Amino acid sequence: MRNLLIGNFNTLEFRQDKGALWENFPVAERMKLLSYSNSIAKPYFWRTTSQQEIDYVETNADAVDAFKFKWSSNKRTKLPISFEEAYNP
Repeated sequence: MRNLLIGNFNTLEFRQDKGALWENFPVAERMKLLSYSNSIAKPYFWRTTSQQEIDYVETNADAVDAFKFKWSSNKRTKLPISFEEAYNP
């Protein structure tokens, strides 16, 4: 059975994709802000072949800012060591 996303108006407690929905919201809002403010910051996504990922990366001049978005407030997360070694955010 396929998981239908379009037309799924269930409350969040019954949605299997609430984490993905949440990750999309702050990324979309940040990208809108960058566009509206004519920012020179560049948005990126980062993932390795071993599935380590950063939800959103933004570069501005020499600065690199990395963000991970979690729906659950009790989930703790760390940046992947490979990302920290490569970019030193």
